[in-house]
Amino acid sequence: MSSHHFVRENQEPALFLIQPEQLSSELLGELLEWVPTVITTEEMLGSLHDQGVKIDAVVLNIPPSPLVSEIIQEQHPIVVVDRQEQTYLSAGLEHLLSVGQSAVNLVGVPYRDTHLLEEFLYRLDIILFDGPIRYFPVKETPFKKWMNAGSIHIHGAEDSFVEIGTGNQTEVIQLKDATFLEVDEGHITFKSKGLFWVGEFVGSTQ
Repeated sequence: MSSHHFVRENQEPALFLIQPEQLSSELLGELLEWVPTVITTEEMLGSLHDQGVKIDAVVLNIPPSPLVSEIIQEQHPIVVVDRQEQTYLSAGLEHLLSVGQSAVNLVGVPYRDTHLLEEFLYRLDIILFDGPIRYFPVKETPFKKWMNAGSIHIHGAEDSFVEIGTGNQTEVIQLKDATFLEVDEGHITFKSKGLFWVGEFVGSTQ
């Protein structure tokens, strides 16, 4: 796909599908509804192609396998991104930056691997989908956001502290591997000395 296509549509967050089976078909459909730039890896290309998803770019090892080459022909026009010495994740994110993309919905990176994203967090707005939970990074605090009632997952450096304010109440929590909190609907203010992620359940799964 031409770079003109990316420039025209990069106002919408791109959709980088590394493990798309982690998403429900309903949520995947919602993300695709906005006609984002869709990028994936050679491992996922066949599955997405079979589902009828139009792919704009694929990260792969050069030369591609015969099967991948055939799908690329059927998906034309499509940008082929040579992974070279990078991981699929890094190569894909670098490609999105190179075409002027400023935001991406990333599917298939476990929340425990968010450290792999840190070098990109100040160049791209990244939302991470891991199973039924959507994570956003909190890079600077205080950070205030409206949250729906339910469970939220706070993920960051183990044993670091996050202050959470709701209304007139403030609570300081020490992060462990799986720190879940029940919150009421309303604005929540987060404070911390370091980067952390907040996860909220999406769809009907909670």
